[in-house]
Amino acid sequence: MADIPVSTMSGYIYGREMKLSAAVKIARVCSVSLEWLAGITDHPPSITSNSQSREHLSNEGRSAEDKVIKLLPFFDAASFLNSGDLETGNTETEQVPITEGFLVRLNAKAETSFFLKISGDSMEPTLRDGDLILVETKPIEAVSGLTVLMIDGRMIVRRIALALGGQVTLIADNKFYPSQDINRDQLIWGSISSKHPAVLIGRVIYRFQAI
Repeated sequence: MADIPVSTMSGYIYGREMKLSAAVKIARVCSVSLEWLAGITDHPPSITSNSQSREHLSNEGRSAEDKVIKLLPFFDAASFLNSGDLETGNTETEQVPITEGFLVRLNAKAETSFFLKISGDSMEPTLRDGDLILVETKPIEAVSGLTVLMIDGRMIVRRIALALGGQVTLIADNKFYPSQDINRDQLIWGSISSKHPAVLIGRVIYRFQAI
């Protein structure tokens, strides 16, 4: 099942802590949401057609949103360390299931969100290698907190701070990584596949921590 050995699955069933990578695989194969496997929600939602009425879904005791599973794109930051260009990397976008209700509680939408697996230690101790983050890409005017960017074709996670002289400072939480200043006018909102040298992709709105 999900390319996970039977002995490993048995260990999970009998209480062994599940690795994040395994949880992602099981969620895909079993069509259950990642947050249920992580213990964030109490009920395993089933796949529900989006065409069904919200009134029908609500009659079963849970909100309509918690009964609907959305499939979000999944990317591995390690795939963008060198090129950052989807055309030269893996064009097959994997998907991870999550409930619509979970997104609603985070003020996010499936259409503008994706999962990203962290690679490297530049944001430790906040984010560790292997952590899975949820990213909201809808542009906003004032950006704060953790952000995902494409800088010269490399995907990175950094904090953004406004500096003097129209500069923007990109800050790594790991003190061994230097901050980087770029011209504020050069930083634009865009997508992962953008070829612009400085692209703000989205904000980190949730973290699933790797074991």
